[in-house]
Amino acid sequence: MATRRQLAAIMYTDIASFSYMLQHNPELAQKVRERHMKVLGEAHELHDGNLILQMGEATLSIFDSAAQAVECAYRLQVELGKEPEIPLRIGIHSGEIMYDEAGAYGEGISIAAKIQRLAPPRSIYISGKVYDDIKNHSWLTAMPIKDHMVEELPVAMGIYGITNRGLYVPRQQQHISTPLPEPATDYPEEDVRYLGKSKIIAGFLALFFGTVGVHRFYLGQKWKGILYFAATAVTIMMSIEADAPIVAIVWIVALIDAILFFVMPRLEFDEKYNYATFVDGRMKMKKTGRKRRRRKRRRKKSEEQVAPSSFALMKSALRQYESRNISAAVQLFDSLLVEEPDNPVAHYYLACCFSLQKDAQSAFLHLDKALSYGFDDLDRIRRDKALKYFRTQPQFHTIKAHHFDLTPSLPPRSSIEKNVDILELSPLERLELLGNRLESGELSRSDFEQEKKKILGGF
Repeated sequence: MATRRQLAAIMYTDIASFSYMLQHNPELAQKVRERHMKVLGEAHELHDGNLILQMGEATLSIFDSAAQAVECAYRLQVELGKEPEIPLRIGIHSGEIMYDEAGAYGEGISIAAKIQRLAPPRSIYISGKVYDDIKNHSWLTAMPIKDHMVEELPVAMGIYGITNRGLYVPRQQQHISTPLPEPATDYPEEDVRYLGKSKIIAGFLALFFGTVGVHRFYLGQKWKGILYFAATAVTIMMSIEADAPIVAIVWIVALIDAILFFVMPRLEFDEKYNYATFVDGRMKMKKTGRKRRRRKRRRKKSEEQVAPSSFALMKSALRQYESRNISAAVQLFDSLLVEEPDNPVAHYYLACCFSLQKDAQSAFLHLDKALSYGFDDLDRIRRDKALKYFRTQPQFHTIKAHHFDLTPSLPPRSSIEKNVDILELSPLERLELLGNRLESGELSRSDFEQEKKKILGGF
């Protein structure tokens, strides 16, 4: 097979925490991978995708257009978001790809893979080039991810996250080293479900019974259905009095509804009508304006909170780690990565945990990610007793070759460290000390965040 060169939309997918799953439950990992490939194959058939390469739980596919790639990615996340949920990360870029019998390669693949590594589970990240191609799409929506720029590229490239319903998108102000706050407690818990409505049935109901609003009742839009029924009743009376077919106005509106349903793409129909929010067991259909205002209020209140949930989760994980309950620590750090997949401290401690368990490959993966996401205390890596086993393994030489050529700069000691000798305390004890100072009002929140960053790795 000769080398083929092609300009294409490149989609890279990977299952989050799959290595942990493979280590602790190989049978479940195999079922997850099989379901992933089955759904991927079905989505490729619908959107004309071509699977180029499969590497364990990761896949590489190409499409003729960026819109096809993103539509396929959205279908993947929708299907894999159903129970049992599979936490998939997806990155998409448009560029040149070369492939032959030996495999696929090219800068476009490298960029797509980097974007995928930045994406949290249940999300779709795309390059600025892909965004330019889909920004006028009829139903796909996206927003810039301000905290991420793809590094090691010839030019700076912005990253965008697809924001359609059912996908996870980070808050605009979220930073990689700032834990996610808990949702405001005065809002009830929401559950988004797939309703299974058919656009064909909705179209025929609008065509034959649209004047009385049956199609709107079918889609769960009760008040719109009542409005159609009332409009029909009023126009019938007006038609009788004026001796004119005024009632035909409602029929024309219903006919337009029917035509729109028939020609509407399935994914767009699902986005508008097949996802409903259940609050305390009661269904609430999508209300864009109200939901946007509620999210804005929730985000504003969350930013004002002092005690973020991930901070408490980090403390619990460190407590288990300090007591050498490694299995429990791994589970807690892994849970933290579900919310903050690019948290370098969590990756570093996971590397330490796997080193203590003599799992060199998992330690390598997490230490490499910790360094890639900003952990720069190289001296600590050289002397940490928990990494003693890993430092004797060949993978450690790979880490040194890729990351240890940078000279770390030590941050100046803060006023807190000058006045109180806390350098001999464990990270957990130092975090608790900072938390007490924050609660007592001795520290402002900004000072608290700065000192917390220094404790959790010096970045």
